Amino acid sequence: MKALFSCLVLMVSILFFSSCQKEINYISTVAPVADSIYLEQIISLDTTIAPADTLDKTVFQYDASKRIKESLSASGSPGAADTVRHEFFYQGTSNLPFKYVYYVVDNWGGPVYRHSDTIYFQYVNGIVSKDSVLGWNLATGQNTKAQVREFSISGNTVTKQVRTYQYVSGNYVLAGTGAAGYTVTKQADNITNHVLASGDGYFEQMQCTYDNKPNPLVKAFPVRYPVCESPIINDWNNQVNNPLTVQYKESGSSGTDNELYNYVYRQDNLPSSASFSSSFGFAGYNKLLYIYKRW
Repeated sequence: MKALFSCLVLMVSILFFSSCQKEINYISTVAPVADSIYLEQIISLDTTIAPADTLDKTVFQYDASKRIKESLSASGSPGAADTVRHEFFYQGTSNLPFKYVYYVVDNWGGPVYRHSDTIYFQYVNGIVSKDSVLGWNLATGQNTKAQVREFSISGNTVTKQVRTYQYVSGNYVLAGTGAAGYTVTKQADNITNHVLASGDGYFEQMQCTYDNKPNPLVKAFPVRYPVCESPIINDWNNQVNNPLTVQYKESGSSGTDNELYNYVYRQDNLPSSASFSSSFGFAGYNKLLYIYKRW
């Protein structure tokens, strides 16, 4: 499961840091004048340990036009960790990336796994209408995925068409096709309800409530899908507003999972910290710190 906050490793790689990095105690709900609305870091803490330990740290980088360029993250500790890098590419002055590259290194005590995905996007009204992905095992050079997906919207109904390819002797050969249908409800441009009505998808169902405050992850992960089908991030994490309660059922799972967020906000209503709990193995003591850039 790809999960920003429910599994923060889907975000980004920095140098390994000590598992005993201390909690930042001086974070204030009052934003200094020099702070921007652009995230510089997100830090995940285990507050059950005194002093609090850093579980994950994410760093964001932007280009001269303040578009997200790269995000780097590490979780775990040296010798047993994930490191992930996300890169975004743009055409001209567009604020929506046409290309995205994801690198991951999994090293949890077994064989080290190195993988990369390259995804190309097309949009209608700022929402993804088509994507194509090529996946590679960087250790073996083996193509692991080649797929094209197209999304069409009609009222509350979203249809997905899928074409899957095999890499044969330097060429991509069509291996299969598929389709899925969804019923989606949105409020204030946030996906609040997602139901997989037919076919295959990441989630069979998702229900989410949100606050009415701006979500800084919209700028850090600007690629938004019409349904919960993002390969980059759990879709409720980069909606217009910040998620409060989430209930979802992954395809093929036996039950539902739940997430709960409780925020502290700056004076400009952007979150400065959040407590987080999840039934997916992340306890309520998890704390998130939002650090913003100073230009």
